[in-house]
Amino acid sequence: MSKYRKTIIGCSIAVVVSVAGTYWLFRKRRSRSKGSVKIILPQEERKEPKKKPVHADLLAAMTKDGFTIEGAINGAKTRNNGTLFICSFVMTNKKTLLFTLKPANDMSADSHEEKESVICERLSCMDLGPHIIKTYGVLTKQMLIASRDKNGGNFRSVIATNFLEGGIGYVLMEYAPDGDLMKLIQSGTMSLSEKLRHCKDLADGVARLHIERCIHRDLKPQNVLLVNGVLKLCDFDTLIIMEHFLGKKVFRSGTLCFTAPEVKIQKDKDGKYQQLIVVDQKLMASDIWSLGLILIMVITGNVIFLTTESGRESKHLEQIQAGNVLQALEDLGFTGYFEEDLLELIVKMLDIDPTRRATIDDVVTVFNNGR
Repeated sequence: MSKYRKTIIGCSIAVVVSVAGTYWLFRKRRSRSKGSVKIILPQEERKEPKKKPVHADLLAAMTKDGFTIEGAINGAKTRNNGTLFICSFVMTNKKTLLFTLKPANDMSADSHEEKESVICERLSCMDLGPHIIKTYGVLTKQMLIASRDKNGGNFRSVIATNFLEGGIGYVLMEYAPDGDLMKLIQSGTMSLSEKLRHCKDLADGVARLHIERCIHRDLKPQNVLLVNGVLKLCDFDTLIIMEHFLGKKVFRSGTLCFTAPEVKIQKDKDGKYQQLIVVDQKLMASDIWSLGLILIMVITGNVIFLTTESGRESKHLEQIQAGNVLQALEDLGFTGYFEEDLLELIVKMLDIDPTRRATIDDVVTVFNNGR
């Protein structure tokens, strides 16, 4: 065979192999795309489609349904990184607070979910009085129904169903523009009569939750908002409605320096940390402990006695957690702030045994007794 013929045959084989390889790649890509040919552009030619904000459709629906969205609150985020929005209803111009929610993690060991959106929807059906931040309802991208009173067409509530699993829900809440209790205490502007009135507000708010068999589980000054001079409890992502969780195990929660001793994460006999706690009647007493510490802050105007400069629990808090409440208050120079019956109440609210701890009825009675 001549050298020329060998070259021709070699080129032909190369062409056949090249065509076969191209065809094989084409069939492979076609099978991957389920029958449609995929055109793969070079990196520099690819254009990512513009994504709308996940809340855009809902906000558009709300605007169409009579809400005026006034924009996000600068720098404000919820605990789960949802953006805070202010919106107002056109017919009343009454401002409410709209914030986004992401689904919460499982709260219980046996996979009984209680997302914050579900909690808020249940709370919106309860009459919780003036000292709980008003929850109007939960919105989803699936459904938005604004119901109106017959008299004057005023905005009453928002009803939503079909919360999307893995999606984002929106809770319509009362707008609280006046800051939280921590800022109020730090301002040092409260008179004694105002301090006592605010303590009564706090007691009434916790009492309403306990009447409805709800346990807040994260009471602290930052979770109390001020609305036109009235204190209101907020932040319900750790709240438990006892009828749904009685006897079940849930994860311990709360802010460390406000958490009752029996609720703190503890080691078992094998040295392993116990992350779970059983929901029972005694768990309500954990709210009383947190409330007792808040009342000390309100009455004394001191917000730093619980922690050190490094953020660790102070020796005074360790004294309180060891059952030496009166000694801790004396060491801090706080006893002079309290009348005798109020001091006795605080000591009882901070009893390390939850079965001996004051009840919310005890607290309300003291603050209703001529104060």
